[in-house]
Amino acid sequence: MGKHIPIYEEQDPGTVDALLSAIGREAAAIELYSRLADAAPNPTHRNQLQQIADNKKQHFNQFVHLYFTFTGAYPNCRSAYTPFRDYGEGLDMALAAEWDNCRDYRSSFRHVRHPFVRHILWHAAETEAPIHAQRIRSLRSDAATDYGPQPYVAHLHQAAKQNETYRTTMWTGTYLQMTVMSIPVGDDIGLEIHPETDQFIRVEKGEAFVQMGDSRDRLNFEATAKEGDAILVPAGKWHNVTNTGQTPLKVTVLYAPPHHPHGTVHKTKAEAMATGT
Repeated sequence: MGKHIPIYEEQDPGTVDALLSAIGREAAAIELYSRLADAAPNPTHRNQLQQIADNKKQHFNQFVHLYFTFTGAYPNCRSAYTPFRDYGEGLDMALAAEWDNCRDYRSSFRHVRHPFVRHILWHAAETEAPIHAQRIRSLRSDAATDYGPQPYVAHLHQAAKQNETYRTTMWTGTYLQMTVMSIPVGDDIGLEIHPETDQFIRVEKGEAFVQMGDSRDRLNFEATAKEGDAILVPAGKWHNVTNTGQTPLKVTVLYAPPHHPHGTVHKTKAEAMATGT
């Protein structure tokens, strides 16, 4: 059997560098998706995550084969272990990684001359990564979980920005409740009053117009709020928050005591109004 002759050309190091980067990314993805599959809350989630992991293994093997073809050697790579505190955080990490992969593959595509490698990188950036991101986003929405009243630590800013439902309760205890909300452009939370509940609203992304008052037709308190601002609503005050920005308004809301049933998820404002909450 003849010795393998690599086709790597010194004047095109970008191709080999791009393949080595892709191998590292796919190896990290395989490790992450495998652990997510083990942590999945049900067989449907587990099967979908395992399918993505299997797809990543195919890409990994393809990149390794191309690397060997170009260099005559196998890459020496280790997948980085990135811990996650819970299933939801793991899905958030996977979603962020898919978009990072998309950007990295696009960048590599611009620096590679070999036509077949360019085709593989373009396919990974424009087809595979977006499809995986959409599947993860769907799983994340379906995995909405109220973790109360157990001890819990969450990255609120990230959770609120990732949320695409009108309202999802993240934690409900005896005296406190936390939710995340997403308000479409031009829409509002809806004029409401909580007679026995104080409310804290933090703007995580976007811009808002805030109104409060002692009666629904006399909202004499008005203010604007932007990312990082907090809105404090005393019990017994009529109030409304309107999205005045150009993107969905993402907020974190605390109720004391809890206002919504444990595990409440309202995908739309209409759904929330239909349930009277």
